[in-house]
Amino acid sequence: MAAPTIRRGIIQAFDPAGWTATVQALPSQGNYLANVQVAKHVLAAGIAPGDACALLFFDELNPADAVVIAVYSVPPAAPVPPLTSLAGGGAALTGDVQLVAGPSGSVSISESGQQIIIDASGSGSGSPPVVDTNAATVTMSDPSLHVLNTLTFTLAAKATALVLGTIHFRYGAANAGLHLSFWLDGAQIGPQAPISGNDMLVKQTSEAEQFTCAFYQTITAGAHTLELKVSEALTASTATIYWSQLAMQS
Repeated sequence: MAAPTIRRGIIQAFDPAGWTATVQALPSQGNYLANVQVAKHVLAAGIAPGDACALLFFDELNPADAVVIAVYSVPPAAPVPPLTSLAGGGAALTGDVQLVAGPSGSVSISESGQQIIIDASGSGSGSPPVVDTNAATVTMSDPSLHVLNTLTFTLAAKATALVLGTIHFRYGAANAGLHLSFWLDGAQIGPQAPISGNDMLVKQTSEAEQFTCAFYQTITAGAHTLELKVSEALTASTATIYWSQLAMQS
């Protein structure tokens, strides 16, 4: 078996998908080797047609058994470092960019064999919803406001939030029902409906039913208390609320 040898070559083309190159082996003027393996430590951003390279032949009689172990420029030029940050200066990725799913909200961006990991699990443009669920049965037979759910939260900045309330209830009289209302820091904020009390009339049926109301509300920065309240429209029967939930997504 022949001893390994190193020869100079010139890069003619590079395939980042297969991580191979087409190389002109010097001193030959017409000897082109295709699909030559490229060492993994060689940066793809530093490989360009016309660059000089070092070709390692494990067996010079078998050109297919060769590998590019180094790439350099003539005249010498500083290597292009791998891109590790897109912050500041408007850095950009060029060439084929691929998004790869990762765990815990992480996104991996791969460009020419180099990888940049963006961890999106710690913070982002949104936040998890704040939720309060009341599974205890509540009965009422008067027109007073009854608090079903309460949320306390703090916003770092002014935001337009999605507010959502759901009740599962039953009311035993015809032509009556419940008023459902939302209160922020002691002031009613919705829902907006053209009836007395600026809240929403929930009509009953002969069986239990579920009602959901959702709307957007602009909320200032700071600490807040959000409440879901109900009252009887008419004191005609006993209302039973079996389950209720209040949620806020900023």
